[in-house]
Amino acid sequence: MRIRPAVRCSGLCRKRIVAALRFMVGIGLAGSLVHTTLMWTGGDLGRALAQPGSPLLLFCLFFHGLVVCMTSSRWRLLLNVQGVHISLAEAMRLTLMGFFFSLALPGTVSGDVMKMAFVTRRTETRKAEAAMTVMLDRIFGVFGLFTVSAVVVMLSLPFLLSLGQEYRLVRISAFLAGSGSLGVIIAFLLLWFHESLLRISYARRLIGFLARRLPEPVVEKFSRLACAIVLYAGKPGIVLSALGLSVLVHSCLALNLFCIGRVIGENILGVRDYFLATQVANAVAAIPLTPGGIGTRDATIALFFNAMNASSDQIGVIPVVMTVILVCWGGIGGIIFTLAGQNTEIPVHKTSDAYGVKPH
Repeated sequence: MRIRPAVRCSGLCRKRIVAALRFMVGIGLAGSLVHTTLMWTGGDLGRALAQPGSPLLLFCLFFHGLVVCMTSSRWRLLLNVQGVHISLAEAMRLTLMGFFFSLALPGTVSGDVMKMAFVTRRTETRKAEAAMTVMLDRIFGVFGLFTVSAVVVMLSLPFLLSLGQEYRLVRISAFLAGSGSLGVIIAFLLLWFHESLLRISYARRLIGFLARRLPEPVVEKFSRLACAIVLYAGKPGIVLSALGLSVLVHSCLALNLFCIGRVIGENILGVRDYFLATQVANAVAAIPLTPGGIGTRDATIALFFNAMNASSDQIGVIPVVMTVILVCWGGIGGIIFTLAGQNTEIPVHKTSDAYGVKPH
């Protein structure tokens, strides 16, 4: 009996050591990829920032704030339907803190986990529903990413098919990002119409088989997610607004990269080229290899720009400048988290929400 505390301590220490090692490996990989991107392309970040028009990069920095605002507004819409009402400023505060943790830990999902913790910490009721909105917000975000990717890949088919074998990685990654939209749409529709599927005996048996085989926490999360989606199914206006904001977010990210390129002095690539590189790079960055996708995003964009015959000394600098902007906003989230301390309570109203959905 006396051994159990030591065992628990040993397990906890082991998890912390693994997390620390994972963080150091992620940071090292991210830094190595950024450095390699600059060395491979011959880009000089200092010289690019010293150009006469470089103060215009401040516009790009503040423009990313619009992306944060739209992302926070989307999450706020989803929270409202669940009967959790917070201000836009509070949603932005929690979003930025989550973004800070996505930079501090490998992958983008880590920031979502922290957002769940923040939004449920002081919530007396509807903790599960509030946390589930973070997962739904991620789903809407992915849906927007692959929707824009599918459209851009279709418009860029002549260019992609004309690439030589040395750029087959560019072609394959673009096709995977474009076709990923089909998988996302199918998964979304399956969750949306899961009640109708349960009326089909074959589908019901298949779902029952998967429920018995999958781990219980996974089954429980999918069940909660399906129930949450049913609630949103009765609010098509909210769903369309969330999807529209998702498309706008990923479009603005591409436009911001385009603005960075023009400020740096890149005048060869068109807007469509920036859209294609940005969407594929963001899809690659979602793979939890480096903190916030730093490094993997930069290398992917540089690879696409190289295939598009952009100036070699600029194709590496442009994505790195975008990374600097992302890190700046992550730093703002870190400052907010430090100043907030334990004061992360959010007001939760137990009355009917603004859309007429009574919490239950």
